[in-house]
Amino acid sequence: MPSQPQEPRGDLRFVGAAEIEEMRGYAKGAARNMRRDFEDFPEPYQILRMGPIYLESEILAFFERHPELGRDESQERAERNESIRQRIRDGETNVSALARDVGVTRGLIYQVAGDLLRARR
Repeated sequence: MPSQPQEPRGDLRFVGAAEIEEMRGYAKGAARNMRRDFEDFPEPYQILRMGPIYLESEILAFFERHPELGRDESQERAERNESIRQRIRDGETNVSALARDVGVTRGLIYQVAGDLLRARR
């Protein structure tokens, strides 16, 4: 059952398991394992039907406390996403080819394209 909403804590950038795993290049399921294996893993901000969501700032602080968990890929991810956005702006329409060229899933291409379209509104 979902938890009750909490009062905002200031930083309202949220991440779920997929984003946490992407931050470090981990496979699916790694966030669940970290939550189980580390006593200081942040508590969820809220639990939705799709799973727990966390404040990004608390997850980043967790990774700073645990450098053994790998490198931060957020800059690499930001550069990759900007490359995707630029190719879409330049008229790229073949999602499969773009995903293959950039080395990501088609779902990420759709996500970045959706973000780009929303930003235009």
